[in-house]
Amino acid sequence: MTALHALAAVLDALRLPYYVGGSIASSIHGVMRATADIDVVARLQRGDGRRLVASLAEDCHGDAESAENAIRDGRPFNLIHFQTMLKFDFFPEGADPLSQAAMERARSLTTGVRVATPEDILLAKLRWYRDGGQVSDRQWGDVLGVLRAQGKSLDRRYLGGMADALGLQALLARAMLDA
Repeated sequence: MTALHALAAVLDALRLPYYVGGSIASSIHGVMRATADIDVVARLQRGDGRRLVASLAEDCHGDAESAENAIRDGRPFNLIHFQTMLKFDFFPEGADPLSQAAMERARSLTTGVRVATPEDILLAKLRWYRDGGQVSDRQWGDVLGVLRAQGKSLDRRYLGGMADALGLQALLARAMLDA
């Protein structure tokens, strides 16, 4: 069992809704690229950081108190998988429309790991690109990779409506032209 599958099994056992996002999701739905971390968005409450760290203590290094503080403050925290040295970056689910929709729309792959949909990772990458000053070639490349790979299978109606709600219409239009 890979580190990601083991993590997914623990999240499922703890009944913590989650999905994998970031570069892993954009690689699944777009163009593969190397990454040293795995972004996990999870619906986390007080006490979940301690439960998660305790459940993964045999396989991962993490600090329960730091995880709890991060959850309380709505900040990310991480766990390091001993065997692979992969870093799991945990992001508490936000209250914004994209975070809420992405959690509900995430799909389980045949491997049992829940992953953000192509539309939601595309929107998340566009938001990260915008919020980062529109300078990250890596983020923009991920956006174009998803658009090119998914093409007409994307739910354009959902994309347009959510891009409008997030103020990403111009970037989405530019990305579609570039792709």
